Amino acid sequence: MKRHLIRIVGSGKRILCGITFLLAVISGMIGRPITSEAVIAPASYIIYKDGTTYYAQNGQTGVNDYSGTDASTVIQSAINALGTNGGKIFIKAGTYTLSTSIIFQKNQTIVGEGVDVTILKMGTVVTNKPIFKSYAWENSLSDYWMDNVEIGNMALDANSQPIDTSWFHNIRYSHIHDLKCINTYACGAVIGTFGSNLDQNVLYRNLIENIKVVGNITTNSDLMIVAGQIDSIIRNIELSGGGGSGLTMAANLRTKFIDIVIHDQSGLALSLEPAGNDRISDVEFIRPLIYNSTQDGFGSTHTLSYYSNDITIVDPIIYNVNRGIVAQLINGLRIDGGLIHDNKSGSIFINSCKDVKVNNVKIANTGVGNTVGFPYGLAIGVLSGSPPLTLSNIDIESPFIYQNKGASNTNLDGITIFNVPSGSNKIHNAVIYGMTNKNVKFEGTSFPAGFKWHRNIGFVTENSGTATIPNGSISVTVNHGLTITPGLDDISVTPTNSLGNATKFWISNPTATQFTINVNTNPGATTAGFAWNIEY
Repeated sequence: MKRHLIRIVGSGKRILCGITFLLAVISGMIGRPITSEAVIAPASYIIYKDGTTYYAQNGQTGVNDYSGTDASTVIQSAINALGTNGGKIFIKAGTYTLSTSIIFQKNQTIVGEGVDVTILKMGTVVTNKPIFKSYAWENSLSDYWMDNVEIGNMALDANSQPIDTSWFHNIRYSHIHDLKCINTYACGAVIGTFGSNLDQNVLYRNLIENIKVVGNITTNSDLMIVAGQIDSIIRNIELSGGGGSGLTMAANLRTKFIDIVIHDQSGLALSLEPAGNDRISDVEFIRPLIYNSTQDGFGSTHTLSYYSNDITIVDPIIYNVNRGIVAQLINGLRIDGGLIHDNKSGSIFINSCKDVKVNNVKIANTGVGNTVGFPYGLAIGVLSGSPPLTLSNIDIESPFIYQNKGASNTNLDGITIFNVPSGSNKIHNAVIYGMTNKNVKFEGTSFPAGFKWHRNIGFVTENSGTATIPNGSISVTVNHGLTITPGLDDISVTPTNSLGNATKFWISNPTATQFTINVNTNPGATTAGFAWNIEY
C-alpha cells in the first residue's frame, strides 16, 4: 500500500498559511459524519443528512458545496454540477424526503449504502414525478441516450402516492441494481418506453439486477415495465402485491430474463404485449418462479394482429394461478423443463403458434378446487381472429401430465386439442394419468389429421402383435388395444407362413377396439398366420 505524506516546507509565513488552511478544512467538517478516505476518494459528491438538513459534500475538497432542508434540491444540485462529464453521487444511510423527481444524466453513478438503510421517499406529490427520471424523458428527447448510468443500493419509497417509483428511459450500457421499491401505488420501475421502435430507439446492453418491487393490490398498475431493450440482461427480480401485471414487456430483442420471481398478483403475472413497432423477439426467460396470482402466470394481453418471435422459457415453476402459461401468437416458442402445478383452469395453453417445442415439462394437479369449466393440463388449438390464425410445427416431447390430489372437477382433461389444421405436428413420449375426464380430448374433430402420436403412455396410438386364421375360417378379429380408432392405412399386416389354401388377404372394419384380417378361402390345416402393426 502506498503511503501519502503531507509535507509543509518554506518560510514561517507560508507554514502559518498552510496550517490556517488545514484548520479551515477541519472546521468545515464539524457537524458532519466522518467519512473515510476510501469512500470520499471515488465519490464526486457524498450526500448525507444531519437533523433536518441535507448536505452535498464535495468528494475532492471535503467541503459542503450544497445544503438545505429539501433533499431533492440538494441531490439535484450535486447531479447538475457533474453534468454530462459524469461522476459518482454516494448517498449515505438515512431517509431522504423528496419534493420532486431526481433527474439523472448520462455517465453518472448514483448509489446508496444499501437497500435497507438509504431510503429516498417521496413526500409532496406532483403529478408524473417519479423518484428517478432520466434527463432525456424530462426534456422529451427521444434520440438522446443516457449512456453509462449506474443507480443502485437504495430503497425507493413512493409513500403510497399516485406516482411511478422510477422512470429509467433511454438508458444504454447502464447498470440498474439493488433497488427496493416499496409502498408503490403505480409502476415500481419503468425501464424503456412503450412505443419503442427497435430500428431507431435502441437501448443497448443494460444490466438490470436485484430489484424488488412491492405493489399496492388495490391499484391497476404494472409493477415493472421493460421495453426497448436489445442485448440486455434482467435478473434476480422479485415483484409482488400489485393490482395490474407483475412484469409487462414490449419491444425487446435478444434479451434475457433470469430468475424472475412474481407472486401474489391480482393481475397477469408476466405479460407480453407486442404491438406495431413494439416487437418482441429472441427473448429468454430462465428459471421464472410465479405463484399465488389471481390471473394467468405467463401470458399475453396483446391483440390478435401481432406476433412475438423466438420466445424461450427454461425450467419454469408456476403454481396457484389461473393458467400457468398462455402462449398466444408466438413464432418460435420453446418450453424446456419445469413444473407447472396446482393451477385453477389450465397449465399450458398453446394458441395459434408456429414452430413450437415443448420438452420434459411436468404438469400436475390442474383444476384442484375448481368446480366449474373444463380445466386441462395442456391445450393446443387455434382461436378465431383477424387476420385468420393458424398453428403449425408443434412438437410436444416427453410431457408428464398427472393428477394425484383428486380434482373436484370431473371435466379435467390431460391434453385438449381443438381446431387444428392439417400440418406437421406431433406428441411423443408423453405420460398421462389420473384425469377425471379424458387423458386426451378432441374438440371440433374426432381425431385431428394434423397430429402424429408416438410412444405415449395413457394415450396409445401404436401397437403390434400376431393373429391366426384357423382351419375352417376365413377371418379373425384382432383387439388392437389403441386409444383411438385407426384407419386402414395405419394398419400393416404381414403373413408369417404360406397361408395354406389362401392366396389373398386384406384388412377391414377398424373400430375403436378391433379390426379384422381376412383371407379369400379356408386356409386348411396349415392355418394362416400374420404379424400386425399399427402406427397412427
